[in-house]
Amino acid sequence: MLFNSYIFILFFLPVTLALYFGLNHFRQEKAAKAALIAMSLWFYAYFHVGYLAVILSSILANYGISRALLKKGSPVWRRAVLWLGIIGNAGAIFYFKYFNFLLENINVILRTSFDLQDILMPLGISFFTFQQISYLVDSYRGETAGYGLLDYMLFVAFFPQLVAGPIVTHEEMMHQFQDSERKRFSQEGLARGLYLFSVGLAKKVLLADTLGRAADWGFGNPDALSAAAKDLATRAKENKLGADEYKGSTFTVSNLGMFGIETFTPIINQPDAAILGVCAIHDELDMDDEGKLFKKQVMRLSCTLDHRLLDGSVVAKFEMDLRDLLQNPMQIVL
Repeated sequence: MLFNSYIFILFFLPVTLALYFGLNHFRQEKAAKAALIAMSLWFYAYFHVGYLAVILSSILANYGISRALLKKGSPVWRRAVLWLGIIGNAGAIFYFKYFNFLLENINVILRTSFDLQDILMPLGISFFTFQQISYLVDSYRGETAGYGLLDYMLFVAFFPQLVAGPIVTHEEMMHQFQDSERKRFSQEGLARGLYLFSVGLAKKVLLADTLGRAADWGFGNPDALSAAAKDLATRAKENKLGADEYKGSTFTVSNLGMFGIETFTPIINQPDAAILGVCAIHDELDMDDEGKLFKKQVMRLSCTLDHRLLDGSVVAKFEMDLRDLLQNPMQIVL
């Protein structure tokens, strides 16, 4: 189910919000979690019903391993269980994503004729698998004893970050679902979430889709384009990808906010981290007037702006506005 689809906007999101906060209002906390898990699994299975078997088997297997790691035992035995879980998860990723790729290369290199398998590739399998590996490591350290199966399922399957991340640890997310204040409906949280969702939807419909159609036509008819038109088609593709990445991040943050969940991993001030697909912040060394080296942060635009097409004042203004937007999205009115 896509975040910008009619069924998500007009049915899934309002029904899920009503179920979660309604049940919490009547102090049915376990039922509220179960409803949110069920809706998240439906969200995932909407892409392909076969995905449901993959994620449920992965959740149950990893939860069982995490419980085994919490039991007292010899260090050698617990370490072996941890490695069993890590190898099993890595093996699942390899099978679904790279098994046919391996067979293709073996056929080419060794001139064999192995038949490629009809393997379903579940969306987001890398995200929820690596997230579960982090949980196994935390269980090995004895940090997850207070969480049950419902807590774990919600940690893995929560729909805003299920298919596109970010990958988070249990300490970043699970305690927020335990907070009684976050279980209460917040008009401010809903308003902030709807605002960001509208921004992401506008980016998707007005920018990404429009630029995507132009880029697809240009790449599909290269012989009909002049050199300048080919350059424009390339830049349209770059900007389309940037707008898509921005709207994806915005959709994730907005949906989390509506459910009272704060953005997990801060994306600002992280060296070499792409920020919403439009820029990057880097730590660099510079020299002051006295010849001493110091570290500074430099923001560089990547794909949504071309410095050659804008003068320096416009670029500087955009960088300043973007930094403000990342620090407080409600300050900037697009």
